[in-house]
Amino acid sequence: MLLEPDWDATLQLCDAIRGGEVTPKYAANALTKKVLDKNTHVSLYALFVVESCIKNCGGKFHEEILTPQFMENLHDLAKKSELAITGK
Repeated sequence: MLLEPDWDATLQLCDAIRGGEVTPKYAANALTKKVLDKNTHVSLYALFVVESCIKNCGGKFHEEILTPQFMENLHDLAKKSELAITGK
């Protein structure tokens, strides 16, 4: 169990996406699955990776990750988090 984000692995992923070793579509799909994981720690760390990829991987990654479906998933995740915090 990680206590903090694995920045070395995150940067390696960013380099792999930029270098063409991993397609942006594949990375976006894999990250979407991790963001939607039932384990909140997995979701949180996946969001850190998504943020890093958005900042470092360029437009092709943006096109793959910033879809209406992904935004809806983030919205639902935020709603669940809000409900968990407020207890409503």
